[in-house]
Amino acid sequence: MERPVFLREINNNMYSVSAYFWGKIMSEMPMSIFIPILQGFIVYFALGLDTDEWYKFPTFLLSSTLIYNAFTGFGYLIGVSIANKQVQMVMTPVLIVPTMLFAGFFVNQDNIPKFLWPLS
Repeated sequence: MERPVFLREINNNMYSVSAYFWGKIMSEMPMSIFIPILQGFIVYFALGLDTDEWYKFPTFLLSSTLIYNAFTGFGYLIGVSIANKQVQMVMTPVLIVPTMLFAGFFVNQDNIPKFLWPLS
C-alpha cells in the first residue's frame, strides 16, 4: 500500500531507499518490542511455565521478541520479492507452512530426511 508513495518520493529524489527502510524499521521498533513482550507476559504466566529459575522468563521474552522480529523480516522479504499483492497472499502460506513444519512442533526432527535438515 505504501509502494506508490514510496516510488513517487524516490523518483523525486526526496530521500534514498536506505533512509526510507531504516526510518520504517526504527519507527516500528517500539511496537515490535512491546507486542511480543506483552504476549510473553500473558502466555508465560497463563500456561504456568517454570518460575523457579530467574533467567527463564527473560530468556522466554527475548526469544519471543526475536521470533516476532524474524517473521516480520520474513514478511518484508516476501513483500519486496513479489510485487503483486494477490500473489503475495497466495505465496505467504506456501512459504510459512514448511517453516512451521520443520520447526519440530508438528514433525519429529528424527523423521525429517537428512537433505532437508538445513531447513529446520
